[in-house]
Parts: sequence; C-alpha cells; structure tokens
Amino acid sequence: MRGADLPTDAVPPALRRVGAHVALAVGALAVLSWLAWAWLQSTGGLDEIARRHGLWAALVLVPLQTLVSLSFSPIPSDAVAFATSLIYGFWLGTFFGWLAWMAAALIQYIAVRRAAQGLRAARGFDVEALRARLPAWLRRIPPDHPAFLICGRWFPLGPHVVNATAGALGVPLPRFAWCAAVGIAPVAALIAALATGVAGR
Repeated sequence: MRGADLPTDAVPPALRRVGAHVALAVGALAVLSWLAWAWLQSTGGLDEIARRHGLWAALVLVPLQTLVSLSFSPIPSDAVAFATSLIYGFWLGTFFGWLAWMAAALIQYIAVRRAAQGLRAARGFDVEALRARLPAWLRRIPPDHPAFLICGRWFPLGPHVVNATAGALGVPLPRFAWCAAVGIAPVAALIAALATGVAGR
C-alpha cells in the first residue's frame, strides 16, 4: 500500500507529533538560514568577509552550510560550499565543505535515531515500516550496507534519506560515520573543483 493511501488514523499519534515538530524545525531552519545568508550579503558579501577576517570567516561559513543542509532551505547548501571554495581554493574549500556536510549528517542521524528510539519505547512503533516508503531500488539494499550509506547520498535528497533511514533503523554510529565521510568527500571535492575552475585558480 502506498503511503498516500494510508488512512490518517493509521499513523500513531506520537509519530504525528514528531512530524509536526520536525516540520516546524525545518521551517525555522529555512528562515534562519535565509536571514543569515541575507545578512552576509548585506555586509559586503563573502569575499569582503574573507578579506577582512581570513580563515576566521570559516567559523561563519561552515555552520551556515550545516544549517542550510539541515533545513530544505531555498538556498542550496551547494551554493555555500561553492562560495567557500571560491574564497579559499580547492583544498580548503573541499575540507570546509566536507566538514559542514559531515556535521549535518551526524546531527540528522542522531536526531532521528533518538526520536525513533523514543517512539519504539513509548508506542511500540515499528521503525522498519519507514523503510517500506523508500524507492524500490533503495529497499533492496540493506540500510547498514556501505553501498546504501555511501552511494545513496549522491542522489537528489539522498543525504536526507540516508541520514534519516540509518538513524531510524539503528545503523551503528561508527559504520554510519565512516560511510558518510567517504560518501561526502567526492561531492565536496567536485563542488570545490567547479568553484576553483570558475575562478581560474
């Protein structure tokens, strides 16, 4: 049965409450990330901030990319990673982009894992049912398999799907962390390479 065909009363009340809180948090993060981006632009843009503050500007840019990554913001996190790489070049741009996306992956994984554990304890909610909502090709791969944890994040919305699924189904943190580190690295390098190519560096 498709998710859209499920009657409203089939969704446990605890899950509906969690869903409402998640929707509110995502909306708040989207607004906050947009305001942070607008503030950065009003101060003269990223180049001006980097010129004034050097590497200290990364203390703003890395958390901003993490925040945008968590929020489904209209500002894609790739844009922040691209701008960071324009400022700092390929190697530092790759590192900062990787660091920001790793932080977002761990935050999302831990948040979903704790929520899922609470639901199981309080309501007996079967988190395995979440997996039934995934695309067929993803359902065929075990959620703790490196192919799912690494390659799944290379598709649109893939990072959110992988992070949430791994957290909900209790994939061990060490396995999730090393697979996330491997899966994020080529994406961060690709964005940095595109940015430095545009900049002619």
